[in-house]
Amino acid sequence: MSIAFSTIILILLILPGLLFFRGYFSNDFSSNFFKTDFVKLIPVIIIPALLCHGLFLIILKLPIFHYYPKIEYLGVLITTNNPHELNFIFSNIENNIFRILFYLISLYLFSSFAGFLSWLTIRKSTLDRKLPVFRYPNQWYYILTGEIFDFSKKDKRNNKFETSKNISIRYIDALVQIGNHTFIYSGILHNFMLSKQNTGVDFIKLRNVKRKNVSIDGEEQPFKNIPGEYLLLPFSEIKNINITYYDLKSYIQKAIHEAENKNAHY
Repeated sequence: MSIAFSTIILILLILPGLLFFRGYFSNDFSSNFFKTDFVKLIPVIIIPALLCHGLFLIILKLPIFHYYPKIEYLGVLITTNNPHELNFIFSNIENNIFRILFYLISLYLFSSFAGFLSWLTIRKSTLDRKLPVFRYPNQWYYILTGEIFDFSKKDKRNNKFETSKNISIRYIDALVQIGNHTFIYSGILHNFMLSKQNTGVDFIKLRNVKRKNVSIDGEEQPFKNIPGEYLLLPFSEIKNINITYYDLKSYIQKAIHEAENKNAHY
């Protein structure tokens, strides 16, 4: 059997693992799925591929399906050069082509859904924040969203927030170098895009932005408002970044409570 044909068969076999991880790296983590080439992904995707195949084979061998695939034929198909064995196997494939297609298509759909369901379960249950083993590799996501406050720590007395759910506004002060000039951009974080490498961010999107020039001689410069709905800052140009998290809901409730107490004294 040719190397090219054997490679195609192996790809079809490990594709469920690849689709599982594609579903697992959903939503904001989609860019991290493409962090490396396919060859380097093979060792990682073999385990979920084997698990998906094993589960499907167990299900299909139930009496309700009456489907008993010959796993040993795969080994023969990949390794043999015997024309009689190959003719027999290809004849078997031709006679069961619709069953084989049903198996593969169903398996691929199931793998993608299983990966997406894993992502949904881990994110909704906050397991990625509670247990490092489930944590996604790009730490910047947790820093920019404020979910870093959800990380399990022995001492939480210094944490400003008990949970990231209380955070409603993330205010950014970014020090940016443009040529020979240094600026501070300040604004509310609206969105960001994680980089394909699991160590950074491509850009951040700010709104209600203002900017001031940082003077070398230390002279205080005033902030100037920047017109426009959003400002995109390439993360590679940011030299330093300061993030302030605000609990707007609690602030409003506190203000209402103080106003009610004030009115009660009149």
